[in-house]
Amino acid sequence: MSFLELNDVAKYYGKVAALAGVDLTVESGSRTAIVGPSGCGKTTLLRLIAGFEAPDRGRIALDGKVLANGGAAVPAYRRGIGVVAQDGALFPHLTIADNIGFGMARGEDKRMERIVELAYIVGLDKAVLKRRPHELSGGQQQRVALARAMAMKPRLMLLDEPFSALDTGLRASMRKAVAELLEEAGITTILVTHDQAEALSFASQVAVMRDGLFSQVGTPRELYFQPKDRMVAEFLGDAIIVPAKIADGFAISPLGRIAVDIAERRDVARIMLRP
Repeated sequence: MSFLELNDVAKYYGKVAALAGVDLTVESGSRTAIVGPSGCGKTTLLRLIAGFEAPDRGRIALDGKVLANGGAAVPAYRRGIGVVAQDGALFPHLTIADNIGFGMARGEDKRMERIVELAYIVGLDKAVLKRRPHELSGGQQQRVALARAMAMKPRLMLLDEPFSALDTGLRASMRKAVAELLEEAGITTILVTHDQAEALSFASQVAVMRDGLFSQVGTPRELYFQPKDRMVAEFLGDAIIVPAKIADGFAISPLGRIAVDIAERRDVARIMLRP
């Protein structure tokens, strides 16, 4: 049985379908990236999984427990799910130590030791724990948000475009560090992003979303080399798409005679070439 299961999940805002009935399965300990253009329903899906909103239709189950079924839903604080938002959403009036330990009981045994350990895990020096969020860089703030989410020992981590505000170099290194941290902790992760390269490099499963539905779900390699349609092909990287006629395992195109992986004859077809 899959760790996270979504069956026919739909969400409407008035007459607009933010999600039109999606199905998704996520294995325990895996990393899934949901990618698509702005407004396609990515963040709405994450909010439904987290419990910030309830679906109008469909079922969401985590580790065999039903979290939502139509209008009925388990409250967010009872789901054991960590969330890292795009802006970090740190509490400005609290120190970094208090931000990290926000969800931990005040009387918890070795609470401060755990906070220091979490700071170290995400690459923060002990000296920053006395500072306030405004005294840290954007990258450091995102590390604090991740540590705060990990302090709750979540079964599932939801990342909503957490690297988008970072510069290119820091973004790549931060993405790699977060992936390694979550893998070592064995935390199942879902990343929402509009960055194709980020999705392909971060995840073991990629879901391409369009107009509230998944166009294709599979491994990064499957989606990159075997897209189901032109939208998926062009969204996941540079592609040259040209008309062709196919016969006997070859495509006759403006670029010449090219071997293809299908044998049947097609008088009207299109072929895709990647760099």
